[in-house]
Amino acid sequence: MKTILVPLDYSENSLNALEYAAHLADDLKAKIVLLHIFELPVSSTEMPVITVTPGELEEIHNSKMKEIADKIHQQHTIEIKWECIPGYSVEEIIRKIKSIDADLTVMGIRGVNLISELLIGSVATGVARNAEHAVLIIPENAKFNAPKKILFASDNMAVANNKTFNILHTIANQYQSEIAIVNVSNNTKNEIKLMDFSNHLKEIKFNHHIITGDDISSAINDFNNTFHADILVNIPRQHSFFDKITHESNTKKFAFHTPIPLLTLPSFE
Repeated sequence: MKTILVPLDYSENSLNALEYAAHLADDLKAKIVLLHIFELPVSSTEMPVITVTPGELEEIHNSKMKEIADKIHQQHTIEIKWECIPGYSVEEIIRKIKSIDADLTVMGIRGVNLISELLIGSVATGVARNAEHAVLIIPENAKFNAPKKILFASDNMAVANNKTFNILHTIANQYQSEIAIVNVSNNTKNEIKLMDFSNHLKEIKFNHHIITGDDISSAINDFNNTFHADILVNIPRQHSFFDKITHESNTKKFAFHTPIPLLTLPSFE
């Protein structure tokens, strides 16, 4: 892995995501690129007002980013670069991902452990759905644990491009991870023909599991109560597990006993 992009808005959850990314960068020998996107001030009155120029704003934010990078350097021996630009979050993050060809984007998100609530309407969701790159979403209270156990919530749909699994290969090889590929079925009678992932996950230890339940979130949650995953993985596409947990009603919670990062893989559809 070469580059990890970490968008920052200075919030505690984004700084927590940076700390998580720094641990990954240490282990994977990657550099980190920090990105802060700021809005330009707009006057709401016809009266003349003194505003900060874009150049002055950029200077202020660059100074703040240097402070953050210096703090990370106290505990991690990694290369860190940063950029501060005006614009709108999702569009600029996706543009930056493509311009630097980021291998992974790590983003923080508010909340404790209710993933369905965390993702609704968030910037992270917009990036994960549209970036065509891997995105790792870090819940607010999640701390770095070496991802020895990975839970891949599969929609049992074909994957056209092996590049989809590049980052999963990198992480699994680095940490000698065990991957549980889980399919949820609401039909206990008919046998499911499972996708063959052997070509996509060569030399990676994985096992396939079929679990039954009418509610995907609850079924996955029940499985994880005994599996204890360090990372949850999904490919966000229409009618997928990701689509389910980001749109279901707030009465159906996808909750883990501890916060678990969510890694979304590009589908290249």
